[in-house]
Amino acid sequence: MERAAWIAQVEQDCGVGFVASSYAYYSHPAQRSGSQFVLVPKLPLHRGRRWNVVLVVHGGFWKSKWSLMNALRTARLARFLLDAGYAPVFLEYRRRPDDAPNAAFPGPNADLINALRHLRRSKLLEEHGIPNSLNAEHVILLGHSAGGSLALWAGTTSAMCSYEMEKTAVGSAFPFEAVAALRCIKLIVAVAPVANLEMAYYLRLSDQGDAVQHYLDLEDGVSPSRVSERCRMASPAHAMTVWAPFIVTSGGRDTDVPEQVIESFYATHMRSENSVQYIELDSIAGASAQHRDDDGPVEFYEVSKNASNAWLRFPRADHFELFDPDHISFQETWRMAMETDLALSLMELG
Repeated sequence: MERAAWIAQVEQDCGVGFVASSYAYYSHPAQRSGSQFVLVPKLPLHRGRRWNVVLVVHGGFWKSKWSLMNALRTARLARFLLDAGYAPVFLEYRRRPDDAPNAAFPGPNADLINALRHLRRSKLLEEHGIPNSLNAEHVILLGHSAGGSLALWAGTTSAMCSYEMEKTAVGSAFPFEAVAALRCIKLIVAVAPVANLEMAYYLRLSDQGDAVQHYLDLEDGVSPSRVSERCRMASPAHAMTVWAPFIVTSGGRDTDVPEQVIESFYATHMRSENSVQYIELDSIAGASAQHRDDDGPVEFYEVSKNASNAWLRFPRADHFELFDPDHISFQETWRMAMETDLALSLMELG
């Protein structure tokens, strides 16, 4: 489907207009790609104020055959986020093999940072004849699968310390403006993220088992030390610190990103000072009616949390149900995200 037709379908299904705005100008001319754009909603002011932004980073194991251009899924998620009071902005980024070799790490990571920089431009919507109604100083990153990995990475010290990486591998010096853009991230919601790239590499995740190999630009038969070296820069589980508050989710029936990949991230960045609680889904209005299968109702999910971070484990959710706005697992994830966002905002106010 052509992009214009896809956007028209999203607009029809969602009931809101959108603009596709390119951020490719941040990249070196030799590395620019048509897949570097954000889909931005055309919204009036929300109750007299600008909308806080949810930047959605889709999954697909960094492969070009899985793109943002799924109109129904995009429209459903956009409508859900709008109804929750947030402006949904959708990121398209370089992926392999169509954008190779620049779609390997750190290309997609730089795209995420540059999209944040792009959203902070006050004239972004005005250039399309629309008043600026977005508060790009308050961004929630919402990523699924490979997009969840990118979102978590943006909240790590690896992203903050990537000046030389950007300069040598992406083609331009990494300006302080990019660090300011990262500081606009108030919360990261990573749904079934590929959070440990080294583990995912050896588990050979994705349809052909080659996703991490191509994303990290690793040759066949590469040494374990080379794998570890690349993962130290790109893998959220290998980062020294995650400075941004985060919520990660996993599903007991997820065969695309097994729970052990998320558990290893949790063990590194969340294990200390945790409390664990079990929330009964049957106590949530409408949950039982929505959520029965051959094994009966889903009775609970598990939350491990500390002051600012949480891991939500849904025992009977699969990879795609976790990111489905009609599924109770995603609805509960977003309920916690909104509560966390509000609490963090109140803390900022003092």
